[in-house]
Amino acid sequence: MGRHPIGDTAMTSAERMRRMRLRRDPPKPLRADGMDDGRAEALTARVAELEAALRSRDARVEGLTADVRSRDAEIAKLRATVTGEQPQALDWKDDKRTRALRTEIKNLKAKVVHVTEREERDWVKAGGIPRKTFTSLVKCTHPDKYPPSLEDCVEGYRGLTEWNQAKRFRADA
Repeated sequence: MGRHPIGDTAMTSAERMRRMRLRRDPPKPLRADGMDDGRAEALTARVAELEAALRSRDARVEGLTADVRSRDAEIAKLRATVTGEQPQALDWKDDKRTRALRTEIKNLKAKVVHVTEREERDWVKAGGIPRKTFTSLVKCTHPDKYPPSLEDCVEGYRGLTEWNQAKRFRADA
């Protein structure tokens, strides 16, 4: 059971947590001189040093990548001269795996649209408000986001009226 209020109001949860944390972890005293021992400057210098090393390694990786690409092109040319075939450009767009993944992505997007439409139909059939109407009502009535335009309000309330009439018609039938 909590403590009885001292004065007019009871202790809030935030006050209770603050009091508990102060008991558990008392604040540590500051250093007498008020200055740190130079660790911050040393760490800042170390961070700058590591960032410079990272940039130099990134530049080296870029150089090596360009070198590998040029050697791959040379190997393809040599292979073409030995076998007598035309060198094929290495293109990730023509890769079988890439085409298969693109097809799978396209099919999954179509499936998501289908499932979303089916859920919307089932929701409306069960008597729920259509998503478009709900969104337009939120645009119209939510005060914090932005001031609603007159067109948004008209669209939202028109959709709500149509939905109420259709719901009433279904109930009468």
